[in-house]
Amino acid sequence: MKKLFLTSVLLGLLARGFAQCPNLDLSYGNLTNWQCYVGGCSSGNYYKTLSTPIQGRHTVLEITSLMLSNNLYDEHCNAIKKIPDGYSYSLKLGNDQCGAETEAVSYRMTVDSSNSLLILSFAYVMQETHVSADMPRFTMNIYDTNWNILNVPCCNNNFVTAQGLSELACSDSIVARNWTTIGFSLESLIGQTIIIFFETRDCTLGGHYGYAYLACACQPMSINYTYNANSGVARLRAPDGFNTYQWKRSSQPNWSVSTQQINLKNPLDGEEFTCTLTSALGCSHTLKAVIEKTPIDSSDLGVIYQGVNAMSLEQNIPNPAHTQTVVNYTVPADGRVVFTLTSITGQVITTTTQEAEAGRNSVVFNTGNMAAGIYFYTMDFNGQRLTKKMTVKK
Repeated sequence: MKKLFLTSVLLGLLARGFAQCPNLDLSYGNLTNWQCYVGGCSSGNYYKTLSTPIQGRHTVLEITSLMLSNNLYDEHCNAIKKIPDGYSYSLKLGNDQCGAETEAVSYRMTVDSSNSLLILSFAYVMQETHVSADMPRFTMNIYDTNWNILNVPCCNNNFVTAQGLSELACSDSIVARNWTTIGFSLESLIGQTIIIFFETRDCTLGGHYGYAYLACACQPMSINYTYNANSGVARLRAPDGFNTYQWKRSSQPNWSVSTQQINLKNPLDGEEFTCTLTSALGCSHTLKAVIEKTPIDSSDLGVIYQGVNAMSLEQNIPNPAHTQTVVNYTVPADGRVVFTLTSITGQVITTTTQEAEAGRNSVVFNTGNMAAGIYFYTMDFNGQRLTKKMTVKK
C-alpha cells in the first residue's frame, strides 16, 4: 500500500473534530442552549430575571435574510454590519428603546481540550450620556456554576460609553465600536463547567439606549500542523482570535515571523516552534509545536481533516431556498473546491469552482430559476467529497 508522509498534529488536534459547543455560533438559527434574561437598571435598582427569547431584545440575525432585505448595516451606525464577515449568524442584544432596560444571555459549557479557545466577535452602539456610573454599557463575564466570577485573564470586561463622539460614521451622540474579534484562552478551566455571560444596559436614568451584536465560536487552543512530504513543506497555523502572532524556532534563535500561519520548506525533524499570541485586549499566550514526520497509510488520509480547520459542509441558508441560498463550508488548507448542484434524478444543474483559503468560506447558489423540489449539493476538495440535501420552494 502506498505510504504518505504526514504529520502527527500536536496538542491533541487529531483526537477530535470541531469543538464541543453546540449552537454557541447560533448555527441552529435560534437560541437553543442559551439562556435569556431581561431586567432593569434604574439608579440604585439593578435586577434581572430569566426570560424566554424576546424578539427585539434577544434577536438572532441571519446573513441571507439581511442581505435580501437590504438590511445588513446598523440603522444608527452604518459603518457596522449586523453580522461580521465570515459568520452566518449573530445575536443582537438589546435595542434602541430607552427606559433603563437590561438584556442578557448566558451559555453553559464544560471546558475540555476541544473547546478551550473561546472566540468572541462583538460590536456595540451606545448613546453618549452622563457620568460613567450611569452610562449604557456592554459587559462580558465568565462564572462558575454558582455564579462566582472566575479570574481568567481578559475574560471579564465592562465596555462603557466613552466621552466624545464615535470615530465611526454614526449619527450624533452615538459611541460605537466596530466588530472586534478576541480569543480567550480557557485552558486553566479545563474540566470545569462554566457560564459565559453577556449583558447590555441602557442609561440608568432612562433616557439613553445601548445594544450590542455578538458572534461566538470555540475551538482547541492549539496549533494546526500539516506536512507534505512531496513538497517538503510544513504548515503551522495558530488559532484565530488574536491581533498579533510572533513565531520563534529552536534551530535559529534570531528567526522571527509575525503572521498567523507559517509555511516552512524542509523543517528539521524534532524542531520546536513557539507562537506567542496577543489579543485585542492585551492578553498573551504561548503555544508550542514540534515537527514530527510520521508515515501513515494513504487510507488514513482523512485524519488530516480532523484538526481545527476540519473539512465540513454546512446546511444551506435559508432552507427551503427561494431565489438564493448560501452554503458555508470549511477546508483545512488553501485549494480549489468544486461544488455541484444536482436534481433528485441526478441531473447536473450547475457547477461552481472556488479558490478557497484554509478555514471557513461560503458559496452562493442562485435558485430563482429552479423548479420547486429536492436537490443535492456536493463539495469536492483534495479527493474528499461531502453532500447535503436542500429544498427549493416557490
